[in-house]
Amino acid sequence: MNFDKYKNPIPCPTRPSRPVMRKNSTSYDYRNFADELERYEKQDEIFQKQFADYMEKERDILTQFKEDVLQENGLKGHPNAEKVWSKAWENGQYDGLVDVAYWVHELAEVVL
Repeated sequence: MNFDKYKNPIPCPTRPSRPVMRKNSTSYDYRNFADELERYEKQDEIFQKQFADYMEKERDILTQFKEDVLQENGLKGHPNAEKVWSKAWENGQYDGLVDVAYWVHELAEVVL
């Protein structure tokens, strides 16, 4: 299985830093803070859109991976395919898709 095709081509965006108001501020500091806050809000709006696009692509990739790994292990359409996937995901998700595929393979041997 070629795992390179399951990498997200969209880079994960970085959340902008929210400005912080210091104690004992002057009126000049308040004006600067208001300007910084306005810039932050614009940057955060862009970030939210980029992050939504990134997560949508992640969901699409994971859906494709699930279909492919179940197909490769002969589980496509099998009544226990969803149970195998759930258990494999639970066991391997934190170590990556290679481990999830390993667990699907191991569990497929039990149900087939």
